[in-house]
Amino acid sequence: MSRATAFCALCDCLSRIPSGSQRSGELADKFRWTTFITLAHEYRVSGAVASALEGASPSVPQSREIKALLSGIASHDRQRSERVQREAIEVADILNGIGVTPFFMKGGAHLLTRLYPDLAMRQMADLDILVPERCVNDCVAALKKQGFAQLTNYRHPRSHHHPPLGRADLPVPIELHHSVLAHPHCDFLTSEEMLSSALQLSEHGVRVATPSPTYAAMHNIAHAQLADRDYLYGRVDLRGLLDLALLANVYGNRIDWNLINQRFIDARHRHAFEYHIQWGRRLGAKAPSLSSISPTSKLLWRRAVYQARKPKMLSLSVRLLRPFVLLRRELSESLLRQRLVRNMLTLDWWKRHLRMLGDG
Repeated sequence: MSRATAFCALCDCLSRIPSGSQRSGELADKFRWTTFITLAHEYRVSGAVASALEGASPSVPQSREIKALLSGIASHDRQRSERVQREAIEVADILNGIGVTPFFMKGGAHLLTRLYPDLAMRQMADLDILVPERCVNDCVAALKKQGFAQLTNYRHPRSHHHPPLGRADLPVPIELHHSVLAHPHCDFLTSEEMLSSALQLSEHGVRVATPSPTYAAMHNIAHAQLADRDYLYGRVDLRGLLDLALLANVYGNRIDWNLINQRFIDARHRHAFEYHIQWGRRLGAKAPSLSSISPTSKLLWRRAVYQARKPKMLSLSVRLLRPFVLLRRELSESLLRQRLVRNMLTLDWWKRHLRMLGDG
């Protein structure tokens, strides 16, 4: 099974999750399971695939070993997500104790709202929590009293969150955000508008908030395309795109796509929006069909499809473009320019950035 075929099969499998379909038999004749599962792990969707195929049609010719592997992956990821969910509730309880209602974003919000039909389907790396900027230090102090420790001392001068906090008995670190997006995109989607449109949850026995469907979808696109620059590098974040597909299909017309589209157009990020929507629709999102797609957006899409088949080309693209992206950020304001000049006078800075260019 070629990587290209495996990638198409993976997208096909994931696209069935938002609709609740279990029609997997038609994929059976294409499967070389080792290639397929390896690719699912690489894209951080192995739990979603394993859970989806656990209940698939018996016509899928899985060996006993493959069935056991899929079942094991689903069970492991389900238990881990349950632990992450309990961690989120514990953190919320701690912050409630100092009068703060934590606002969970991205995967944490999806776990708490049960966006996914099975918790195994959402792999988590951390918990992103938005709190008012004036409360960040109080929140950090409250968490440290409960055994949390700061995991790194590094902090960019324009960082949009406190350094990660973690505890040995918990599965993932937490990041306390005072801004939704990193510099220089903090004004694209502000913490004030996210918090003002928040949905309050009470079914977990604590006070927590999550984004409204419209702002959850907007943040999903902005994080992938503006913060991570996926459209520029030609990357495809299948995990985040599956989030978008489920948001679009679960909430339907509660998402104001016109507002989202106009926000990206006004900010001159049309190509980022069109790129993300094309991929979202590929994964089954009932997002609006774009009436016209610019030639640039079509070219970015085709390049990403090609690089999904040729990971070395993707790696080369990231290595070549990332220094320019970082340099543009560091030149964006006086404070960062002064810091850049100081850094360029140190040998360690040059060594680190030369290693970045050489990393494959």
